[in-house]
Amino acid sequence: MSALESFQKWLQEEIGEDIVSKGEFENGWWTTFAQVGSIEKVSEKYVALVENDLEGVDKRINRLIKSGENLISFVKTLDGVESREGLLQNFSKYFENFVDFCVSLWACYYLVEAVEAAIQKEVVLKYGDGKSLLVISSISTPLKKASIIRLTDKLSSQVSFEEKVEFMVENFAYIGSTDPFEKPFGRVEVENYVRGFSGSEEKVEVEEVDSSLLDPKLVLVYQKLLWVKDLRDELRRDAFYLAYPFLKKVSTAFGLSVLELGNFLPAELTELSENWTANEVEVKKLISDRKKAIVATYDGEFTIISGGKAYDMIHENDSDVNLVSEFKGKVGCLGKVEGEVYVLKSEKDIANFPAGAVLVATTTNPNYLPAMNKAIAFVTDEGGITSHAAIVARELGVPCIVGCKVAMKVLKSGDKVEVDAEKGIVRRIGNGQN
Repeated sequence: MSALESFQKWLQEEIGEDIVSKGEFENGWWTTFAQVGSIEKVSEKYVALVENDLEGVDKRINRLIKSGENLISFVKTLDGVESREGLLQNFSKYFENFVDFCVSLWACYYLVEAVEAAIQKEVVLKYGDGKSLLVISSISTPLKKASIIRLTDKLSSQVSFEEKVEFMVENFAYIGSTDPFEKPFGRVEVENYVRGFSGSEEKVEVEEVDSSLLDPKLVLVYQKLLWVKDLRDELRRDAFYLAYPFLKKVSTAFGLSVLELGNFLPAELTELSENWTANEVEVKKLISDRKKAIVATYDGEFTIISGGKAYDMIHENDSDVNLVSEFKGKVGCLGKVEGEVYVLKSEKDIANFPAGAVLVATTTNPNYLPAMNKAIAFVTDEGGITSHAAIVARELGVPCIVGCKVAMKVLKSGDKVEVDAEKGIVRRIGNGQN
């Protein structure tokens, strides 16, 4: 629920007023909504910032880096507290620090959209629409190499399997920590991760293009954002990895698993802790309900609905979505293929991804690479031309459409689709049986 609280704080900071917002949680994903017109206001503000104040954009990027570093510094201070009261206080502070980091994440997410739009506009103006993807690919080199890129380079190299595993264990123990309440990778998970890179395709060489017609300051900010997109993920995972022993200590103090602890806000845990034994039935029901689904709303204060009622609210318009057979997104990499869909609802589905399928997901991150190396196309609900899916697609030469918004609702595993990444259109041409 830190996603919704940070979303609300970010909107208040940017617009200067309370905005009605809502978050839906199911299958490990939060979907966040805002009052009509509020996101458009922020987007317009960011577009103007990119056009008129690139130094202001840079300051916001640096704020994200600093808040991530502050989060990691704070997490390193969590050892040593043993009392239940002290653990609760630190749990609350950890949540507050993470929310502050997430405020900067929201800003970065929408700044990326504004900078992408500015880059696309300038590229089309200077080079024409026909060469836009080629020019964008040629300048899409991060300002610096984030650690995850170094890991990818190592795992794609010709060194032995054992060397790759040791390198990852020593330098990237945090790579599997995509959720603060999920257990970090052990050696078995690291070995499976490394195996996912075996037999991956050679990267497609990007044709060099003279990009001197573009504004060098805009290109520099664009390339810094490409670096920070990887860095922000690295900072988040590192903080989660370092905080896990502390969260385990908190959960043990309350007789919970770490995953069960993730169902509680700090304030809720504090209130229930005053008479934990008497509240045992309420605690178990809350955990059971929130595992199923959550709908959280902010309208001056937060209201949380969970369980079957929340599930019904999330799926009340499913019948309308089932009528959709075609939808659009942004082209991440050119190409056109037909194939069978495999939906990745969570990272747990990655190991079962079949070779030759069309990968459909909310978004992707480096953990998805084992599946991406076997896919014939990528379709994601989130992202733009600088998204992880789009960048990997261009490296592998795989058709890719991002920012579809409805793919995860419209498509199911087994559906046959045409991915037309020339026009940015996904068409369902056959219904699956799975």
